Amino acid sequence: MPFTTLVITDDGAVSTSRSRRPTKSRAFRATLLTAIVWPKRLQHEKQQRPIFLDFCGTESEHRAFVANLRCGHVAGYDSSGRIEIMKSESYRYAPIQRVELEAGPAVRQVVYLSELFDIEVKTQTEEVWLCALPPRVLLDTVTAEERAAAKQALALWNRRIDAECLLIDAENKIRAAAEEHYYSLTYQQRHELKISYPERPLRLPDHINLDDDAVDYWALASREVCVRLDARTRYPVPNDAEFRVLLLQCLLQRGYATLTQRHPLSALQTSEPGWRTALTVLGDDCGYLAPLAVNIKQDDLGKLIRELASAFYGEV
Repeated sequence: MPFTTLVITDDGAVSTSRSRRPTKSRAFRATLLTAIVWPKRLQHEKQQRPIFLDFCGTESEHRAFVANLRCGHVAGYDSSGRIEIMKSESYRYAPIQRVELEAGPAVRQVVYLSELFDIEVKTQTEEVWLCALPPRVLLDTVTAEERAAAKQALALWNRRIDAECLLIDAENKIRAAAEEHYYSLTYQQRHELKISYPERPLRLPDHINLDDDAVDYWALASREVCVRLDARTRYPVPNDAEFRVLLLQCLLQRGYATLTQRHPLSALQTSEPGWRTALTVLGDDCGYLAPLAVNIKQDDLGKLIRELASAFYGEV
């Protein structure tokens, strides 16, 4: 598939295919591999401010492009796309990687918000922000215990759905009987008895179905998220595989975790994220799995961990 080209001009203007100004300024180019945008963390109406940016170019292209990127110049792409790396944010420029492409040798560069992606952080804040972006090769590190924990958590949740279906089915029978009684009466009888229109039947929830790849991702993402949570919170996070997958499930269902559209774990969410808060991936996956971000206040996280630990370990 063709990759997207990022373009920065030396006068700071955004170069696009619609630009009609004289092109006396120089343009510095790089190839976009992957970019992740999280509007809830960094938002701007005119341009996208990614929390993660992966790009490559030749040796000379890389030096000039990165120098301009560090200065806060906006990189244009396609007809109207704009990417900005803010100087005021704690971006980290990872060590470069030298790679061989079909066109020849190239330099690959990753720029990311360290406070979100690094496992360890310098300080703990009252609001926890993090993002996990596991490389695809880490799927090979998922242990049998972690995989079994995810499968067990999935089975447990589906059993809870079965129990909920029994309650809903009983309620629907009551509503069906009320509806039958309602229509057995005349309008005058309903008015005299002050019988209102019966409630509609409740919808039965569906089982959550995840394939083996999604189960493995759940196990891996739980590990990646919880190890970062543990470094960012004053509350201890139990290092138990089953507890980790249940904690991630709770974060998803209560709206503290954010996914991309059509994410492997979308079925675990109670509602789809809005476009203003959802993660967006630009470019290709380029060896990464789907990102998963978490934003939660310290006190809310502490309550959630205590609640889950009480149910999991049988403690009050």
